[in-house]
Amino acid sequence: MYVPPTLPDPPQSLRNGDAIDIRDLLLRHLGGGQTAGDGDPLTSRATRLLGAAAAVLTWMRDREALRLDGAAIRLALQLRSVATLANRRAFLMPCWATGWFREQPVPNMPESLIYPLNAYLADLPGYDTALPYDGQRGGEARRQHARVLFVALPSWTAGRLPS
Repeated sequence: MYVPPTLPDPPQSLRNGDAIDIRDLLLRHLGGGQTAGDGDPLTSRATRLLGAAAAVLTWMRDREALRLDGAAIRLALQLRSVATLANRRAFLMPCWATGWFREQPVPNMPESLIYPLNAYLADLPGYDTALPYDGQRGGEARRQHARVLFVALPSWTAGRLPS
């Protein structure tokens, strides 16, 4: 039987904070302190993605027992995760015992949390909202999303959690 290593406790704001606390934690390291008003389209996309993700992650933590830590946040920000939730109302939950993830249906998640993710996908160059994630043609959407994540979470490149 595989016994997963002990997981470090996430910061207090991730365990008990509301969506605004979590959004602020994520935005703290956004592109070296830039904000969406700085005119950079990548920064604007990153700001919207992090705001939408913070609300979803808080909802999942409070209603679906998501252990909210750096790994869960990184998984939730992946393009596959955003598209799966936006298109099929299924959240990709980390499975700590196996190191993989599983789809957790969330039919009761409010539309007010799903809509910003759909808006993000519609604004993402190369992403065709008429197609499912697996049906996307070319790699432009993945490249653009990777650029957004690079701007959004520069301190996470070494796997560190913002503090």
